[in-house]
Amino acid sequence: MTRMIVSVNNCQEAIIAQLAGADHIDLQGSQDSNSGATDAKIAVDVAQNPLLKTTTLSLSLGELTEIEPSCDFSFAHGFSYARVGLANTGAVSWREKLVEIQAGLPIGTELVAAFYTDHITCGAPDFWSVLKFSFVHDVPAIVFDVSAQSHGSLIDYCSLLELKDHMQACESAAVKSVLAGGLNLGQLNLVHQLQPDFVALREPICYPHGSGSINPVAVGDWKAKLVARRAISHSTQNSVATVSMDP
Repeated sequence: MTRMIVSVNNCQEAIIAQLAGADHIDLQGSQDSNSGATDAKIAVDVAQNPLLKTTTLSLSLGELTEIEPSCDFSFAHGFSYARVGLANTGAVSWREKLVEIQAGLPIGTELVAAFYTDHITCGAPDFWSVLKFSFVHDVPAIVFDVSAQSHGSLIDYCSLLELKDHMQACESAAVKSVLAGGLNLGQLNLVHQLQPDFVALREPICYPHGSGSINPVAVGDWKAKLVARRAISHSTQNSVATVSMDP
């Protein structure tokens, strides 16, 4: 059953998203952050806010090539997951660097890798390399996204058939799948077809679209439609099970 992640820029947006029905809050860098890395002070504010204590939290550490080797990740304490992007890693030992970051995270915070569907143009690893790393190193999830270097959504760079294949491979490897990459409400049917574990949203739930702050009405609209899809899927599964049990 697909659950909803809402990407936020600060503590106020996180509270709005949580109250509007988000299943998971993802803290990312502001639009002024080229790497997408979360501001350490904002991360601490979010993790320590009493209104968010029961909410699953994740944050972005930015692109691997822009993370300093001596970086202190203590600000990620209280977050369940820390995401790293892999753009422009063709000339670096990205696996070794990810292992180092993984070892430096606070206890209780797990590393999550991003797979960019535009990996060829942004110099990132292909899906199978990211999945193999995730499986070998106990990385619990892969975020399907588009790099900041590209425009459009993830389906502009990866066919539906390929995405289905990738999602099934994640399921077989016991790695959670997170569908991000600029989806809009009109593509909800795509989410239903792929059935990722999570769908991550930012632009579709902002007002003005893509550039403003979190709109709680839009969050609620997405949540209601996802819940309705879950109910239809559950009803269909029950019907199939009933038919198969009939003599």
